[in-house]
Amino acid sequence: MVALKQYYGNYWKLLFDSNVGKTNSPNGSGVWSKKEWVLPEIDGDDIVSAYEDNSNLFWAERFGKQFLGRCVGCASIGDTPAALSAYCASAGIPPIVVLPVDKIYVPQLVQPIANGPFVLSINTDLDGCMQLIREVAAEKPIYLANSLNNLRLEDKKTAVEILQKYDWEIPHWVIVLGGNLGNIYFGWMEFKPMKANTTFTSAIQIGDPV
Repeated sequence: MVALKQYYGNYWKLLFDSNVGKTNSPNGSGVWSKKEWVLPEIDGDDIVSAYEDNSNLFWAERFGKQFLGRCVGCASIGDTPAALSAYCASAGIPPIVVLPVDKIYVPQLVQPIANGPFVLSINTDLDGCMQLIREVAAEKPIYLANSLNNLRLEDKKTAVEILQKYDWEIPHWVIVLGGNLGNIYFGWMEFKPMKANTTFTSAIQIGDPV
């Protein structure tokens, strides 16, 4: 984590504490208020945010068209299509969702449909859906929103929010859903680099990542 090495731990604590919970974009987002760790070079006008992870007022502002491209797509048997469709609706970007037939629950189908995506249900499993959306994204201007996208994994770095909520003391256990294990990845992306950086660990109490 290059950004982590540039400043002492107290700098990051003060920065994130001053950003969190604000009502302006992108700091109103629990994710993008840590954009210095996620994608420091991105311009604030290119961020699509629903002010996630914080209890702020919600603005459906249209950001990110140039950054995300002409269309956003995903394949999933989980909750990704619902989140993708909601963000695309806020940004005015057309979403494409590829789902396997009879492999998802009705609420998982209704939620994305409510936001107006193009939903394609095919007679295959999740791997078949992923293969299809990847092939289409390789030929058409479609931004792939699955965990194959490195940025989708980079945002796991904002798990530093957990430390903030524990007054900068790491909990003994962090339990997350498995799925395709993208969420598990944050344990390495977040806690291990912080533990290895002496300037950061001198300012907080970090144990071994679980």
